[in-house]
Amino acid sequence: MVLQRSPDNNQQDNSHPLVLAVNDYADNLEFLTCLLETVGCDSIAAYHGRGAIEMAQQHQPDLILLDIMMPELDGMEVLKRLRKTHKQERFQ
Repeated sequence: MVLQRSPDNNQQDNSHPLVLAVNDYADNLEFLTCLLETVGCDSIAAYHGRGAIEMAQQHQPDLILLDIMMPELDGMEVLKRLRKTHKQERFQ
């Protein structure tokens, strides 16, 4: 699942987009962060749903790459909670 903030965010044109990658498998996260780096993105990572919510609130990424099937708090629940706590922003 890919969550993206609407274009009205306050990112400057000369900065790299910040992407939050969320996956419970370390190998997948390593692959994603390497791939994002090669295309010019800055990245942060979370290994579980709760961490994803905390990182999203703290860093306000431009894009979230979210694993749907995770233990404890799955990707759909993360999406629900992000939408609930960020009503002023639109997640697509």
